[in-house]
Amino acid sequence: PSARAGIVYATEHSDEASETQLPMLAQSAFSAYAVGCAGSPTCRQRLEVTVFHAGFAPGAVDATLMPATFQGLRVSTREVDFAAAVTDKRKVWGYNGRDAFIHKLSHAANYFRFYVPKLMWDEHRAETFLYLDTDTLFLKRGSLPGLFAQRAEPPLIVRAGTQSTKNCVVGHIVPPQNFPEKHLDAKGVCLAASVMLVNVTTWLSQNTTGEIERLLEANAKKKLWNLGSMPPLVVALAGGKWATLSGIADGKGSSCEKRGGFDWAALVHPFKAICEPPPTPTVCTPLTRHGMSPLGSTRIGAMQSNAFVKLTGAKVVNTGCDVAFGAGPTKPVKGAPVKFLFKGNNQESYHEAWKESILVADNGFVDDYFRAKGQPSIRLQLVEDVRPEEMKQAHVPRPDFFGANQTRKPLLCYHGNHMHVHSVLSFVKHIPTPFDLRLIVPSGYGSPASVIKAADASLGSRKCGAGSQ
Repeated sequence: PSARAGIVYATEHSDEASETQLPMLAQSAFSAYAVGCAGSPTCRQRLEVTVFHAGFAPGAVDATLMPATFQGLRVSTREVDFAAAVTDKRKVWGYNGRDAFIHKLSHAANYFRFYVPKLMWDEHRAETFLYLDTDTLFLKRGSLPGLFAQRAEPPLIVRAGTQSTKNCVVGHIVPPQNFPEKHLDAKGVCLAASVMLVNVTTWLSQNTTGEIERLLEANAKKKLWNLGSMPPLVVALAGGKWATLSGIADGKGSSCEKRGGFDWAALVHPFKAICEPPPTPTVCTPLTRHGMSPLGSTRIGAMQSNAFVKLTGAKVVNTGCDVAFGAGPTKPVKGAPVKFLFKGNNQESYHEAWKESILVADNGFVDDYFRAKGQPSIRLQLVEDVRPEEMKQAHVPRPDFFGANQTRKPLLCYHGNHMHVHSVLSFVKHIPTPFDLRLIVPSGYGSPASVIKAADASLGSRKCGAGSQ
């Protein structure tokens, strides 16, 4: 667990102002990978980004992070009901008669950071993680390992960035007289809860979340501080439980043009301008669509390569691309660091020229065959190969439930060459519920009798029939 360099974000779409959250998230996460790790393979292999989110359109978070993922950043995303995850015994009070910010500071996502340590321990056995708001940006190359090296050793629970005393001192947000037992320094610096390196085991052993919940409930009954989620953290960590995380710049008023003023800093917060988004992936020669082709491999290659372009938001170029696609049988793919090759016919042969490419196998036989040759191969476990409408042979699935409580016996259809019938039979024979299986194979590649024989051998006493076209 100690080898993992985990960064955690929590973001929520709640109003029009939230539209900037995802671009900032992508910029921040990619800056950790590209700038914070610089060119260090070890740092990049250790880095894992976890994003908890709510309120965004389905798939929007993953799509926004796809360019960074494409470059090699490991990302996991999870939709969370923040309101259900955090205590509802909380209240944000006005500050000096101003209440315009109350709605923003009341969002449940702001308080979710207090619950992340237990999640990271339960699911990853993470001993430490770096919590970041989306409006953060790494500026100094190779600085990420140095941040994690500042581990918060006991009695410290957290190392955090600090705010400029021009913008915040403890007495402005938490009147010390409200917590005399904490001995708060009214002129002390404010920590920045937006950048925190958390010692998970110490956080949990001291029940820090429980302490913060107790403070929040007390503040909900009677005003004890100004603002929202940061003051209870200040109180809970008082008495030497937090220290400064060095290398964090207070970026209020920053912009793309003013980044040079923070060249000493590992990262800056807040930084809301979009200056360094992840680069858009580029793809050479996605395969043209061959919907009329009698060869499934050709159709699948076209569908998969064009789906790759769509899912990654890639830009199609002629040269100098990140990824290139090609189809066999013998012509290798050229012109890109990553090369995918789809088998272009049904001949099971091997060519040394394919060694520099990753072969995409649409069935287990081909995958095993090429792996045995030492050929890099990807097995497509689930392939939707539905022919287009102009073929007049489209298979239209019925929207019925398939399972133990199904209302009728389902019809399973196989439409393809003889060579894959055995793979189909080896799969469907394990389906326990009754079903009808229709095998449609082209004429000229074998007799229907041979298909029936194979089906009888696999399915036993079940009745079988076959047709050809």
